[in-house]
Amino acid sequence: MRILHPEIKSQGTDKELIKENAYKDSPGFKPNSKGISNGVEITIDEYGLRQTKIPIDKTKVSWLLIGDSVTMGLGVESDSTFAFGLQEQNKNVNILNSGYFGYSLKDYINVIDYYLKKKKDFQIQKIALCWCLNDIYSGEVMEYESPGGGIRYFFNDILTWLRWNSRLYTFIKSYVSDRQKKYFEFDKQFYSPDSSLFVNAINQLAELNRKCLINKVEFMVVLLPYEYQLRERDNYQPQELMKKYLEEKNIRVVATHTFMVGESIHSKSLFLFGDGLHFSSIGHRWISEILTAEFNYE
Repeated sequence: MRILHPEIKSQGTDKELIKENAYKDSPGFKPNSKGISNGVEITIDEYGLRQTKIPIDKTKVSWLLIGDSVTMGLGVESDSTFAFGLQEQNKNVNILNSGYFGYSLKDYINVIDYYLKKKKDFQIQKIALCWCLNDIYSGEVMEYESPGGGIRYFFNDILTWLRWNSRLYTFIKSYVSDRQKKYFEFDKQFYSPDSSLFVNAINQLAELNRKCLINKVEFMVVLLPYEYQLRERDNYQPQELMKKYLEEKNIRVVATHTFMVGESIHSKSLFLFGDGLHFSSIGHRWISEILTAEFNYE
């Protein structure tokens, strides 16, 4: 399987990389650590951020990326992430990639509060919150309720072992059902003006924007697509609704799917094997080109 499908990686992260309560009650990376995550060795710098070949230089201004494992660059080398692509095109600034596994809105609030207090240390000029559809919920939606949640609940130890040790398991799982479609349809249900989760998300993002304005930091929300949406070239209602309501709050929004829908590239090539959320190195390069243009747009 490793020879036939080298793109399939083991799934799981070394505990040595993890620091509990790094940002209030939110976890983060342990500073100066190294380990394996989804088949890729990652190195964490002294600030608890994913390290690349371009080190942080505190004499420069910084642009901060907030996000979950999609922003962190799960399953791809550090120099293939969209954060690094943005860094390569903007060598006069630091790109701080604070993405971490499983983050959602409540964690983004904690991370932004932390970095606003460190604004002078890092000379933070811009903050981009990279939003995936599942960021709208955290503890409010139990793991049990999500697609396959019941199986994970009862067989977690076995499934964890299979993810870490069996590429065949990942291969078979990707063909048994359209997991990308199921996850999208599950997350889509929360994007409605009548949804308390949606209303809370808009209000919390507006509050983050207010905090950034007070601190004279530019704030924007980057809306990232799922593979199923790009495959169908439709079903962008969640992002379009977010964009409408955020712009009504005078929040700058970058809806990345609008830059991608006209392209002929196969949607699955933009994402990791069997994954509907996490970008491949090709997908990361695409996002970095979009963000480079948008970050430098005046």
